Amino acid sequence: MKHLLFFVIVTFFLYSCSNSKTRSIDKEDLPIDNINIQNINIKLTDSAFRHVDNLLHTESYTILSNDEPLGIVERIIIEDSLIYILDNMPKIVCFNKKDGSIKWKINNRGEGPEEYGEIIDFTIDRTSKQLIAYDGGKRRLTKYDLLSGEYISSTTIYDIIPKQIAFANNGIFFDNHDHMNYPDKKELHYSLLYTKTGSKMNKSFFPHDKVSDYNFNYGDGHPFFYEQNRILYNPRFSNIVFEIIPEGLTPLYKINLPDSLPLKIIEEGISPHKLIESNYSWGISNIFECSNILYFWFTKNGRYYTVFYNLQNNKLIYGGNRVSNIPTKDLLVYYPISGVHNDTFFSLVEPFTIIEKREIAPDLFPKNLMKVKEEDNPVLFFYKPVHNSFTVSQ
Repeated sequence: MKHLLFFVIVTFFLYSCSNSKTRSIDKEDLPIDNINIQNINIKLTDSAFRHVDNLLHTESYTILSNDEPLGIVERIIIEDSLIYILDNMPKIVCFNKKDGSIKWKINNRGEGPEEYGEIIDFTIDRTSKQLIAYDGGKRRLTKYDLLSGEYISSTTIYDIIPKQIAFANNGIFFDNHDHMNYPDKKELHYSLLYTKTGSKMNKSFFPHDKVSDYNFNYGDGHPFFYEQNRILYNPRFSNIVFEIIPEGLTPLYKINLPDSLPLKIIEEGISPHKLIESNYSWGISNIFECSNILYFWFTKNGRYYTVFYNLQNNKLIYGGNRVSNIPTKDLLVYYPISGVHNDTFFSLVEPFTIIEKREIAPDLFPKNLMKVKEEDNPVLFFYKPVHNSFTVSQ
């Protein structure tokens, strides 16, 4: 799984565009009152979190078939008993969660009407049982049957070039980084756009500015993060985490990082190299919540920091850059979280990690995991949160 650097700022303004008329968002449209936001205060520790098994237990795992080798994973969504994975080849492969076998794949790149040019991202329409992919090569949204992978239809969208997409509220949200390709279409100069049909934008949020124009990508799947029955959204360079709701967005968490990166540093155009070397904390990504445990990443001093936070007790469990786990019967392998499904976190664990851990405690690993080879596809592990009051960092 790719791990790109990411960053954050602590203030921003929100705007909306509806029916081609731009206006400010007020609290009736998008509640941003701090009273409704849970503050997440992060204090770093130098200690290591070596007993993740005190917090997470292995619920199950799925060994993915090697019949279709995966490249770098760009997006993974689990819906019911099926696992949908987009890699950087690019192709989409659907696996059965029960046994890891391949149910279908979308791997027909070409110039034909039902072929794709470059799949950038995909999302799922649960109601219509459709998988919707954004084909950046042909500038269109393509719908496929969720259960069979069969092509259904395509809708051309010439006006924008989104980086990520998410289906919610009977429409599609587009992550729209910049407007270099449409400088005169002011109604599209927003970081988040919403459409009901794909041909016309119905709502827009977060106007483009010097911060949104800063050309630096970060995080796996940022800014959309899929959970059990909801999608979280984190604007680029923001410390506010939203949930997508029928009205648009509602704020959930305000994450207060230590030595947070000032907005003016980004506005002045600091080089990515200097940003990485700085002492600032910047970027939150890979944001997932399960059983009142909030998980996310951020970066400081060129290092990734992992956070586990107890939302129920409003207490930090761990905030640091030394997370590991000695294999135990409760937690064979720990790997950075990739998502949430059926009240469990899940991780897409690379084979070399499994090999490394089973060399430490071979007696704990079942036969099928002992057979995993370095060239194999990743293994999907599901973790059940336990002992929510457990605290490493004070």
